[in-house]
Amino acid sequence: MNESPQVLHLWPEADFPAAQEIEYTNPDVDNWRFLRNVTVPTLTAFLPEPAISTGAAMIVCPGGAMHILAIDYEGLDVARWLCQRGIAAFVLKYRLLPTPIHHDEYQSYIDALMADLPRLAELSRQHTPTLVADGQRALQMVRERAAEWNLAPERVGMVGFSAGAYLTVATTLQAEASNRPDFVASIYGAMWGNLSLTGPLPPLFVALADDDWLGVDHSLHLYSAWHQANSPAELHLYAQGGHGFAMRKLNPAAEGWIDRMYEWMQVMGFVRA
Repeated sequence: MNESPQVLHLWPEADFPAAQEIEYTNPDVDNWRFLRNVTVPTLTAFLPEPAISTGAAMIVCPGGAMHILAIDYEGLDVARWLCQRGIAAFVLKYRLLPTPIHHDEYQSYIDALMADLPRLAELSRQHTPTLVADGQRALQMVRERAAEWNLAPERVGMVGFSAGAYLTVATTLQAEASNRPDFVASIYGAMWGNLSLTGPLPPLFVALADDDWLGVDHSLHLYSAWHQANSPAELHLYAQGGHGFAMRKLNPAAEGWIDRMYEWMQVMGFVRA
């Protein structure tokens, strides 16, 4: 695995607002790192050693209610895990909704927002075109450079967590069939609304916990819609794990989601020795 992952700007010619990106750690979440106020979207590339490369690639989309990015346990740690198994992984740092600069003001703002889910849903709806633009550009960039990175352009998938899962599904459904990811994974995603499914759809992997505070209906609806569209779908619903388990080692059962996803990728033919 490359020791110094390459960071690629999605829109190098774009005139984005001046970067005010803030990195902080959260003592309530084991001091994991988070990012907010991301205005310049990037891809961080983790490329496997040629000897173990499978030719498959996956874009990794961290979550955080479109206001923050859980950049470690839903991003970089996932990418390293995949890369160690021969899958090229690209962490998508997508543009976020703005938050107050000072941390105390930010915390008050985010606490109030999480207590007003209809308001959060409306902000998310407004921000969706930006998310989809970054998701589709990331997919295009990986395919454009597939030969350079020794990747198979027909085996490029996306995995997203929470808001990152929303980005993954929205990117898939709002693109023409030829521009969709080849396989998608939604990990405790939410807020789908009315799903407009036009085939053919890529294979779908869904994982979440029954005690997720956001509930399970969103993910069950997603799985059911995919299944009813006669598109391949696999669902894993763990008894415990809460929301945001990813790579955090919170529950022995839920910890196995990434192994199950890897096995699913093998069964579906996207990971080959």
